[in-house]
Amino acid sequence: MENNDSDQINGAENTTNYSAQMETSRSHAKVYEGKMSELWYYKPLRYNLFVLMLCWMACSFGFYMLTFVLKYLNGSIFVNAYASSFAEIIGKLSTIFFLQYTSLKRVFLISFSLATVGTFLLILFSDNDLWIPVILLIAKFGFSQAFVAAYLSIVLLYPTVLASTAMGVCNLLARVATIMAPIVAEVKAPLNLVILLAIAVLALLVSQCLTVPE
Repeated sequence: MENNDSDQINGAENTTNYSAQMETSRSHAKVYEGKMSELWYYKPLRYNLFVLMLCWMACSFGFYMLTFVLKYLNGSIFVNAYASSFAEIIGKLSTIFFLQYTSLKRVFLISFSLATVGTFLLILFSDNDLWIPVILLIAKFGFSQAFVAAYLSIVLLYPTVLASTAMGVCNLLARVATIMAPIVAEVKAPLNLVILLAIAVLALLVSQCLTVPE
């Protein structure tokens, strides 16, 4: 009987301590109301939003730019289109597995690095029909992976009540950048790819400025 009584007392004390800890954590947690102004008022949210807006714009512009510029690349347009589509599928699916083993910033680092290298090689080997599909696969893989990482970054970095608002802001600017993709694709080569390369390098650097909680 004494053991049972002591167990009950200990259980009650543990429950009380746990409840007290939960109340303390709730009192210290920041409560958001879901207002758009909160994205700009709180510094960490505002800082990440600016970084993600640039990343979203770079991802969307690069992803569609490579599609529009296919008709101007050497080699078979059908082979190039197959390589582009295959890279898109693999790049998007692989993002989930990458995020399970590494951080969001590192995924951005890998994806934008591949996009940068691929675009640079497209400029260097623009006359090589054999290597164009392989190089295109690298560049499209990078932009596709970064695109999915950009979507997931909203969920990972923002509270649920503000996630849809932050995604709407980033998506709006990304669509504006997408409008420019077919226009830049019509610029005389290799200037169109040089512009894409500059954007990929900028996104690579900016993405490493994300503030990711431990």
